[in-house]
Amino acid sequence: MEEIINHPDRYFVFVDLRLVECEPSDLSGFPQKENGWVSYNPLEWAVILSMSPGVLFLDELTNVQRPDVITAAYKLTRDRMAGFTKFHDDVLVIAAGNDPEHSEVANMLPTPLVDRIRIWKVEGPTVEEWRRFMEEKYTDEWEKLTYAFMKAFETENYLLRVPRDLVTLSNFATPRSWTELALSLHDGFNSLDDILTHVGGEVGQRFYAFMQTRIPTIDELLRKPKLFSDFEDLKDGQGRLEKEYMSVFLLSTWAELHPDILSDCLPLSHAIYEVSKEFVALLVRMLPRTIRLKYFTALEQDKKHFNDLLETLLTVKAEMPKA
Repeated sequence: MEEIINHPDRYFVFVDLRLVECEPSDLSGFPQKENGWVSYNPLEWAVILSMSPGVLFLDELTNVQRPDVITAAYKLTRDRMAGFTKFHDDVLVIAAGNDPEHSEVANMLPTPLVDRIRIWKVEGPTVEEWRRFMEEKYTDEWEKLTYAFMKAFETENYLLRVPRDLVTLSNFATPRSWTELALSLHDGFNSLDDILTHVGGEVGQRFYAFMQTRIPTIDELLRKPKLFSDFEDLKDGQGRLEKEYMSVFLLSTWAELHPDILSDCLPLSHAIYEVSKEFVALLVRMLPRTIRLKYFTALEQDKKHFNDLLETLLTVKAEMPKA
């Protein structure tokens, strides 16, 4: 605190307050008698936000059960003050909470508070937005088969499956639970029970079945690329789509293990491209960042087959961080 107070212009401060853990005095300060009168001792975080730009984040706003805490939040949001301490002009106050239709413990907000704020309904991320988040936060330390599964069945919206009942003892699929599953799978926890305790029964069973998809080995596919275009829907319950996405995943894993001979996978890449160039875009997105540039280089050396595809992949290349 002393460092920030001594050099407030050097810092942009983030203050995270969980309102369900607060009392009114935690938001306004504590009264103290001095020389025959009472004054409020300012709070540490409020003093810092009075001197430096930053963000005050009020979490769980709709879950607060105490009217006096909600009332104390009025002053923070509209007057931009904590007690008698006024915030810096460049402090942004943001609150977050669940909608009552999604959480049994969430409440509607009183109209005086709503009149002091602007409300945005936040949609869940797309599969691509989730993948970019995973890459930015965890680089390649997560199981990308989760991404292949959600892309294969994107219209089913397996990324977010909120249960009908607001109270439950069963897990269900959300971006958060998929993140935890992707990290657990990367660490080797890949049993059916491990999966079900992350994303629930319906989605978990479907993903586990996807993991069991039977296709030729990656070595066979590399030797005979035409196998990729010969997949058929069989009576084993596994359709062509599952086999195609699993093959693309296996190729991305092979490329990660063989970065110096990526040219060996170009014939299979071309067979995949002939079925759908979107599969090759999927392949590039599943490659580790360190391998993508080498793969682009290999494609550029085979412009005869991949010239059209390279234009499609410019969007993927633009997502890559600068070296």
